[in-house]
This record gives sequence, C-alpha cells and structure tokens, in this order.
Amino acid sequence: MPVNTFSAARSTPQGRHPGRWLIQRMPYGALWIFDPTVAYNRISGPAQAMPTLTACSENGCKGQVPHSLEEAHLCVLHFTLKIEKECGQMRRETVYGKTPHSRQVEIIRYIAEQGEMLARASTSGLHLADEMKARILNTFLTLMNLRENLDRAALRHPIGRTGG
Repeated sequence: MPVNTFSAARSTPQGRHPGRWLIQRMPYGALWIFDPTVAYNRISGPAQAMPTLTACSENGCKGQVPHSLEEAHLCVLHFTLKIEKECGQMRRETVYGKTPHSRQVEIIRYIAEQGEMLARASTSGLHLADEMKARILNTFLTLMNLRENLDRAALRHPIGRTGG
C-alpha cells in the first residue's frame, strides 16, 4: 500500500513532456517510479499500452521473456546461460589462433549482438534479484574475455604468417 504519491514532469530531448511520471513512496523507504499511461490499474487490469510478456521456451521454466529478448524466446537466466555456454565453445575454438578471418568477424558480431541484447534486457526496468544482476555482470565479463582472447590469439598468429 503506497504511503504517498508524487508526480514529476517528464523530460524529453524536445523539452517538457505533457505527461507525468508518478513516484510512489512505499513502506520501508522504497520508491517506485512509473509512467501512468502504462500503469496497472487494480480495477480494470493492465492498461491497453502495456504489452504482455511471453513465457520462456526452455522446458519447465516459468520465467517471463522481457521484450528485448523476445527474439531469443528466453528469460534472462536462460539467455545468460546460453551466452556462457556458447562463449566457452567459441573460446576453445579460437584459443589456438587458427580461426579463419570470416569466423573471427562472425564471433565479433555475435559478441556485439548478444551484449546489446543483454544490455537492453538488464536496463529495461525489470526488477532483478541481486544474484541475477551478478550473473548478468558475469556474462558481460565473459563476452569481454572472449573478445580479448580472440584479439590475443590473432596477435600470436598474424595474418599471412605460416607455422613452418
């Protein structure tokens, strides 16, 4: 039950937006900030502008798929697990530095795409447990380490150099 509600003007690059953000102070000092145009109404249910979340495609998972991960059809947990597994396979593939240039470009593109999807999912306003936040940060570190390992392997075996 909210203790009190405040409203604040919404800022956009064009200036003040006619809409307002609602800020509710909850018991124990917690603050909830939301856009009233997509807010949940206890009497009539979700507002029309609020899209529904889909279920994760992993067997037995009841997690919800955030909108930024709908393309992958995975919840945040399974998305991070998938990235960790695929990064491990790619790291083993690239460790000897004999990966073709086209595959290296493909891996770099994968790192950028997955990192962007994970960043959008983690900053989309989802309420994540501290353990999930730590897992997300660890997954970003895994992506960065894969890129670093790819660069390091390429330096060990420059293009045009043959092992004779």
